[in-house]
Amino acid sequence: MSYLSPIRWWRQMAGRTAVTAGVSSLLLMWSCSGDRGLETRDVIPPSGVTSLHCDDVDSTEVLLTWTAPGDDGSAGTAAVYDIRYSTSPIDPENWDSASQVSNEPQPLPAQRHQTFTVTGLSPQSVYFFALKTADAAANWSVLSNVAIGDLTPPAVSFHDPLPDDAVNGIMTIQAIATDNHMVRTVEFFIDNCLGFVDSVAPWVYYWNYAAIDNGENHRIQIKALDAAGNESLPKQLDVLVPSNYTDETPPIVSSIAYEPWPQSIRITFREEGAGIDWDSVFVDLYLPAEVFEDYLPASRLLHTFTPGDFVPVTAPCDNPETIVILPMHDIVFTFPYGRRLKVVVFGGIRNQSFAETCSCAVHTYDFVRGGVRDLAGNHTEVVEEIITIRLPPY
Repeated sequence: MSYLSPIRWWRQMAGRTAVTAGVSSLLLMWSCSGDRGLETRDVIPPSGVTSLHCDDVDSTEVLLTWTAPGDDGSAGTAAVYDIRYSTSPIDPENWDSASQVSNEPQPLPAQRHQTFTVTGLSPQSVYFFALKTADAAANWSVLSNVAIGDLTPPAVSFHDPLPDDAVNGIMTIQAIATDNHMVRTVEFFIDNCLGFVDSVAPWVYYWNYAAIDNGENHRIQIKALDAAGNESLPKQLDVLVPSNYTDETPPIVSSIAYEPWPQSIRITFREEGAGIDWDSVFVDLYLPAEVFEDYLPASRLLHTFTPGDFVPVTAPCDNPETIVILPMHDIVFTFPYGRRLKVVVFGGIRNQSFAETCSCAVHTYDFVRGGVRDLAGNHTEVVEEIITIRLPPY
């Protein structure tokens, strides 16, 4: 069999019928550097982007994000992007009629995160975005997924209360919120403080106004947000809180927890009425009886925190919770047994008399005990809870 050089083979094939469709996309180019040189043209396009997303929107611009596709499929670095948008859904048939953006970014290496901000859009509109990618050989990818940029904010209005509605103790604030796609949340503000965020319709906030100054005007404000992050124009309403409301809700101790650093005890109080009477709040710390086994028949008092030993930290705005932090670094644990501590939270009046506990010469104050009280005279029960701690070294 005689040798047929590539050039002679090409000349013989030049007059024949075109190569079949199965291989027609493969162009063979013969190099001039010798009779046997053979070079293939790049015919592999970048892969299509499937992660195009509208990450942030403003009234006239949209931030697009996506993952760079690469050059040959999902490898390497492509050469150029063509990013387009339209107010109608984009598909391969109407791609050419979509508006092309200017100053598209250069493609990054494959799998890198890319962003681009499209500006100059019309507010209160919905836009559709798509892109194609090309390599240096002008191979174009298929159309990317289509991302939707919603620039239309939701609308919100009051359902309740109406300006002249009578209220008694708990005020029901209900909003009506609509959007061209979906309302994500409705925010409720009292006197410019965020009181509640509702994520499920009907959009309702039950406002207990007992803890505020009664007989005064207060401003209620509502605002809606949609899934794209657009905010509605806020709506507000001024209401007069009556001064004849009677607080009959006692405070509660909602949680007692140990904080390892710095060593302290964190107590959370919840009061939705006139406020807690902090001048009568006391906290006892005990080593529980079971820690001592045969040494003591009862729990051993370690320390009593009096009202001057702590500063209540009240949550801002309409949050009814107050935090008290009790430091433990100055408390000496005489018995290095166990890792449990009993915390007793109560309201009382100190009698200034002393009593001796066991033979350990540990003195404690004698109290007229009761539950924690609020300023309206309501009181809860005495709260006792055993917590786990890390005892300091001895």
